[in-house]
Amino acid sequence: MFSAFVFLAVGVLCSAASNSTTPPPPPKHCESPNQWEGTAWFFQADAGVTKLIRMSYDNVNKRLRSVGRTLTGPFAGFSLEMILLYKESRFYFLIGDAKLCIESNELDEWVPAGVPSDATYRYHVVRGLGKNSVTTNTWAKSYQVGIDQNAKKVPWSHDNHHHHGHTHTWFASFTDDLCVPVLETIYEGNLLDKEDIYYRTEILDEIRYSGVSAGIKDPSVFDPPSYCNSGGSKNATLLAMLGDKLQWHRYMFV
Repeated sequence: MFSAFVFLAVGVLCSAASNSTTPPPPPKHCESPNQWEGTAWFFQADAGVTKLIRMSYDNVNKRLRSVGRTLTGPFAGFSLEMILLYKESRFYFLIGDAKLCIESNELDEWVPAGVPSDATYRYHVVRGLGKNSVTTNTWAKSYQVGIDQNAKKVPWSHDNHHHHGHTHTWFASFTDDLCVPVLETIYEGNLLDKEDIYYRTEILDEIRYSGVSAGIKDPSVFDPPSYCNSGGSKNATLLAMLGDKLQWHRYMFV
């Protein structure tokens, strides 16, 4: 009788232990809220650019806007603003201190912020403490710049001719409940390849988000300033001088 009880108790404990170690199913791929605003710290290694900016994201009307000061890089100390209107295929680069407006129609296709359908789930992390904590899910995806068409499905992908043919890996964390972006990093190399991860870990781009809130408080932030409509808004000399520093690609919208 006693041995049967012990056997039964051990069986129950083993079963409970087995169930407790069963990993939960991976979260579903998700898209970020359609409209939100927040603060972002942006770092672009190869250009030496660091920015602290205010972002407005509008998936309904396919438009983006960022404004803030560049802390390091070619435009250090300047007040910079970028307005990307994808439906109109118009991109405005504004140097507010000098009231300069440079326009372009070179825009990639619109890609909603969120997790690409072919990204791989990596892990989840609880950030914060107690009632102020939030659970985030981290995803990853590797692609070849300029070759892999799926690279276009990576938000803010680092895609320019200097990196054509390179393999990049996108790591990103989003909140578990609403898919709000928390951190996005682009690495050089394929970090999904275990043999490659130990020596191909150069960070190319990184964006850290904070203070994200739903909605767009003032839709007029997407309206270009009046001086963009003047005849002198396109400064050919300035455009030639800046050259690749402007990098007309989506990942530079911030």
